[in-house]
Amino acid sequence: MFWLAAVSPKVKEILKNFRNLIDPGKKNNADPFIISLAIIKEKQQKLLQPKHIIVTEELSKNNVNKPMIPDVCKHYNVECLNLNEFLKRELEIEIKIKNNR
Repeated sequence: MFWLAAVSPKVKEILKNFRNLIDPGKKNNADPFIISLAIIKEKQQKLLQPKHIIVTEELSKNNVNKPMIPDVCKHYNVECLNLNEFLKRELEIEIKIKNNR
């Protein structure tokens, strides 16, 4: 898979910078893969394409020893929203589109 080859080095970089992002005892440690994919896709993005946004209910802790998704996204300049922020933004976009018809 193409995306896996592109994402793997970025996952390693993220885990090097944020060692405690994952919990080795947990079964699901997808966070660095999701962030990596957003970073890679953002770099491949062409003009006028939608931005890649990560939606999470995690809150920033600003704690290097226990980083959360928003902390890592901020470091890599990836937009990160909670579900309410995302839905509000999408609803505003939908209303603007309907009003312009």
